[in-house]
Amino acid sequence: MKRIYVLYILLTAALIPLQVMAQNLKPEQRLEKIRNDAPMGEITPLFERKAFIPQDSSRKILTYFLYRPAEPYPRDLKFPLVFVLHGAPGRAYGAESLTSDDMKTAFPAFIVVPVLSQTSHWVDTKQSGQKYEALYDVAALAKDLISSQQIDPKRVYIAGCSDGGTGVFGSAMLFPDVFAAGLAISGAWEEQFAPKMTTMPLWAIHGANDEVIPPSFARNTVAAIQKNGGKAYYTEIKDMAHNCPSKNLYTPEIWSWLFRQAKP
Repeated sequence: MKRIYVLYILLTAALIPLQVMAQNLKPEQRLEKIRNDAPMGEITPLFERKAFIPQDSSRKILTYFLYRPAEPYPRDLKFPLVFVLHGAPGRAYGAESLTSDDMKTAFPAFIVVPVLSQTSHWVDTKQSGQKYEALYDVAALAKDLISSQQIDPKRVYIAGCSDGGTGVFGSAMLFPDVFAAGLAISGAWEEQFAPKMTTMPLWAIHGANDEVIPPSFARNTVAAIQKNGGKAYYTEIKDMAHNCPSKNLYTPEIWSWLFRQAKP
C-alpha cells in the first residue's frame, strides 16, 4: 500500500512540469476555474470570495475565501490567522468547524480558505521546486494579509486534511518562518525530509484504518521530526478510516493546542 501511494504522489507531481513551461500567462490562464465554489458547504456565504494576484505574471491567480472576526475591532487588538487547506474534492471542513458559534467565541480569528483549480497542487511532492505549487502563493498571501489586516504575525497557523494535510507537512518544511504551527490531518510526507521540519510545531492526526493515505506516512515522519529535535506530535484515531468530515478531527482540544502556539 505504501508503494502504491508513493507512486500516486509521483504520478500526480509529474503532471506539473507541463505547466511550468508557460511564461507571462494570459489573463484567462492565470485565473482558472476552482475545484469547488462552495468549499465550506452551506456556510460559504459567511466568507468573502477574493483573489490574490501575484506580481509575477508567470504565476496563477489564487482564489481564496476570507472570514473576518466580528467587527468593530478594538484598535490595538490583533487576531490569529488560520489557513485551512482543502482536500482533493475542494472541501475545507476545518473552516466549518472554526466558524461554529462556540469556536467563534472561544477563538476569534481571521480564517482563509484558498481553493485550487483541478490542475494545481498545494506542494511539489517530489521536492523539485516547481514554481506553480500553490503553497508558495499561500505563504505570500499570509504576508500580504499580515500587512493589511489586524493580524498577529506571531500567530499565523495552517491546517488541512488529506491533500491539505500533506500541504501542512510541506509548510513545516518550506515556511516555518511564516506559520507558527500546523495541524496535518490524514496527510503524508517522506520522513527523509524530517531534518528540515524541526522549526514549526506540528500535530499530525490520522485514522488508524486509513487506506487512502496509510497512517505510517505521518507516524514515521513525526517520529523522525522528534528524533531530529523538532516539536511534533502524532495521534492515531482507532477505528477511523480516511474521513475528513469527521468531527473527531476538529475538537476544541485540537484547536486549543493550535491557538496556544506562538512564535517567540
